[in-house]
Amino acid sequence: MPWAEEISLGLFVWLTFVGASVVMKTNDHISVDYFVRKLPVRFFILSQKLRIGLLFFITLVVFIIWGLTLALQSTWSITPVLGINYLWGIFGGTSRRYLVSLAFS
Repeated sequence: MPWAEEISLGLFVWLTFVGASVVMKTNDHISVDYFVRKLPVRFFILSQKLRIGLLFFITLVVFIIWGLTLALQSTWSITPVLGINYLWGIFGGTSRRYLVSLAFS
C-alpha cells in the first residue's frame, strides 16, 4: 500500500482543522488571560473584540497571500504515488475548512 502515507497525511491535516474549529467554537484553546481578566468589564470586552478582529484579519491575509502563492506553485505538481494534482488537496482543504466552520458556527 504505497498510497497509505499520502492518504494518512491528508487526513491528519484535515483532522487538525476539524479539531481547531471545535476548539475555537467551544473557546477551549490555550491562552494566558490572567491580566486581561483583571481589566474592567468594558475594557475586557473591548480587548476581546480587538483580539478577534485582529486575528481574523491577519489569518485572512495570510490565507489569501500564501494560499494563492501555494496554488500557483502547485499548478503542475502531482503526488508521487496517487498521481493526482496537488491543487485537489488545496481546494479540497479550503472547502473542508469552510464546511467545518459552517457546521460549528
